[in-house]
Amino acid sequence: MPLIAESYDSLPYADPPLDLTPAQSLIATELGQIPTDAHPLLPPSEPWSPSSTLMQRELDRVARKEPLNAIDLSKYSAPTMPGPNASIDEWKSALQQAYIAATALSLRSTDLSLLKSYGQNAWLIHLDQLSSLLLAHERQLESLREDVKAVNVERKRKQGEAKGVIEGLEGRWRRLVRGVVEVEVAAVVLEGEVEELRRKKQRIGQ
Repeated sequence: MPLIAESYDSLPYADPPLDLTPAQSLIATELGQIPTDAHPLLPPSEPWSPSSTLMQRELDRVARKEPLNAIDLSKYSAPTMPGPNASIDEWKSALQQAYIAATALSLRSTDLSLLKSYGQNAWLIHLDQLSSLLLAHERQLESLREDVKAVNVERKRKQGEAKGVIEGLEGRWRRLVRGVVEVEVAAVVLEGEVEELRRKKQRIGQ
């Protein structure tokens, strides 16, 4: 036995179309009575300020719509040769920058060589995997659509079968209510007749 019994809020294939205007009017009235101000027990809102100066600089950069320069690419560019009268420290700095640029170019050449050798096949394999995933999802979607369609067809059939039963029960309920009202009316009439007979009896007895 399921823990939650089946419940249907509406039977669209059996019930007549509903007029939602009164309900929407009541909802609009209730929403109009709800206060828009915050609850008095809530603390007042305060503007947020970052605790880090780095975050504040980033927020200011975003507000100015400036691009992010997180990586300094200038150190990978070709160094500028110092002049003949440069100091030893300047030559050391230029030599270090040249080493960095040479290493970056070497790694880039290695990456391009690997990409040329294996990149095409890896990309084709990746595209084939994506195509397989797309096909599987399309098949699953089509299966779910068929399931939804079958459920709707079965739902329409069952509600069509229940429509006659519901109409019969509603007609029986109306007849029973009408019978109860008729009985109550007859009881009131009989009470009036009994009271009238009682008064006549009292007059005769006097």
